[in-house]
Amino acid sequence: MQSGLACGSDTAHMNIFGYNPLKLYDGRGSFEAMGAGMQMNIGDIAFKCNFAFMNLDTRVVERRRVDRTFADWGVPLCDLLNNVPVPGYPDHTLWCSHATEHRCGVRVSGPRLSSLITGTDPLKDNLPIVKCKPENSEDEDAIFTCELIEAVSSFITKTLLEAPICVERRSKGLTYPNMITLRGAG
Repeated sequence: MQSGLACGSDTAHMNIFGYNPLKLYDGRGSFEAMGAGMQMNIGDIAFKCNFAFMNLDTRVVERRRVDRTFADWGVPLCDLLNNVPVPGYPDHTLWCSHATEHRCGVRVSGPRLSSLITGTDPLKDNLPIVKCKPENSEDEDAIFTCELIEAVSSFITKTLLEAPICVERRSKGLTYPNMITLRGAG
């Protein structure tokens, strides 16, 4: 590692074990997915994620962490998003596994996926959701992946809004997730 660069836990561990993160690091998402118990396959992409709440009218993420007690009631929501085809993308599958508290790992498998994209997480409460964009506007696989991720995000929102747990919590005035923020594609 280069002197003067701050390390996150992911890049610090790579460095400790002798791997140069400046050359080999490809995003936090794969670490999060594997830490949540998912197997990563060559060609998959994964994200570090939060179950969150977004105002659907303004598209502002009001709570990036839906509820610190999410693990007590929300873990079954991962099952609704695990091993399901991505609507409109018959060759792609969505996977979701609970990590801790309000966090989960999300993995997408299928052809032509690129981790050279931005996430959707605004990184702070009360900011608009971020549109997934390719790091290079001429990278056709990254452009394709961004379109797919927008479909994944829409599917997640639809699924969560219809989930019995969320419908019940909403009717009682309790916090509930209606989205998952995606960051650190890897």
